[in-house]
Amino acid sequence: MKEIYQKPFENVKKISLDVNKEILEIIDDLAKLTKTNRTVVIGAIIGKGISPFFRYLKENWEGLLTKEDLDEKKKKMVKDTLKGLKKIEITKWDPQAYK
Repeated sequence: MKEIYQKPFENVKKISLDVNKEILEIIDDLAKLTKTNRTVVIGAIIGKGISPFFRYLKENWEGLLTKEDLDEKKKKMVKDTLKGLKKIEITKWDPQAYK
């Protein structure tokens, strides 16, 4: 299993992370099950969760644009935020996301 996850972890940066105790227990159980460690499991969870998070943000921000009571200043802010999200996704995550 280590070789599968080795490449995504070549350029790592150490961080401090506070995690809910129950979630950490699940992570530890998954690490034991897959014969890896917490770092590998957390990295896999984060990696698999980025695309759904992009979709979640996009759907919610686009939903705001359909609200009739949203003033023009806020609409512009939401549109700019959506452009920023698109730029991040295309340049740093998934260039195919908007094709």
